[in-house]
Amino acid sequence: MKTQLLQGLCIILLMGLIIPTWATTNIITTTPEFKAYPLGFADGPSSIEMIKGMLGNDIHVVYDRSTRQLLVLASSNQHATIAMMVKQLNVPQKNVSVTVTFKGTGDSDRSGASVAGSGRIIHSGQGGMRSTIHITPSVIDQHSSTSSNTRQQLMVISGKQASLSIGEDVPYIDWIMEYGFHHRIIEQQVKWQRVGSYLVIEPTVIGDGPMIRVKLTPELSGLVDNSPYRTRFETLSTEVVVSDGVPFTIGGGGQNQEFYSRFLIGVDRSGQRQNLNIEMVAQIMPVDSKQ
Repeated sequence: MKTQLLQGLCIILLMGLIIPTWATTNIITTTPEFKAYPLGFADGPSSIEMIKGMLGNDIHVVYDRSTRQLLVLASSNQHATIAMMVKQLNVPQKNVSVTVTFKGTGDSDRSGASVAGSGRIIHSGQGGMRSTIHITPSVIDQHSSTSSNTRQQLMVISGKQASLSIGEDVPYIDWIMEYGFHHRIIEQQVKWQRVGSYLVIEPTVIGDGPMIRVKLTPELSGLVDNSPYRTRFETLSTEVVVSDGVPFTIGGGGQNQEFYSRFLIGVDRSGQRQNLNIEMVAQIMPVDSKQ
């Protein structure tokens, strides 16, 4: 009986020693470590999204905008993965030079009046004189066709956005707004005080090139109730994949052709309306190794 009691006590003592030792070892190996990762070229929010996509949403990571650092609380194994990912992400992003040529053809109508006068002098007597002039007006109608080429050049970081100006006025603004409201692209009608049309361009270099994915989104921008206002037609975006330096033509086709046929019309400062044929060239620019 005493022997069994002593054996039981020994087991309890050993368990008391082993369990704390195991627990302590486990805490040491799983205790999160805090590290900060400087971001040079990588985008903070995008980096967090990729890290959580790889390691799960439970990982604790915050982007400090003031210092451009990722602040991470994770295990040593997770830190090893994060360090590798940040190294791959923290490379200079490519710049894309976008040259856009607007080839416009337009028509203008002008009406005017010319005045041709004929008359005779009538004496009124007493040395006075009275003149009567008979005026024959003629109306002149003139129709002229015009063509013009203008060019815009933009430098855009791969994956970022820039705007191309289409026209300072929008001839079919009522039709465009009604189209957007009817197709549930916009939620409410607004009364523009001033509005211009734009194409938002987003070029993204695929891998190391030479292919570039270009996304184009129609946008209206101007003033509503004396405040800046913008309406973007995301569902009418067009995406094309082009080769570095190879020209391509912008235009809406398929089910969006009716919209683009009215949207891609520019009006210049003189009021001249232009039907635009837009040609674009996207070129990948070399990365400055000194950055």
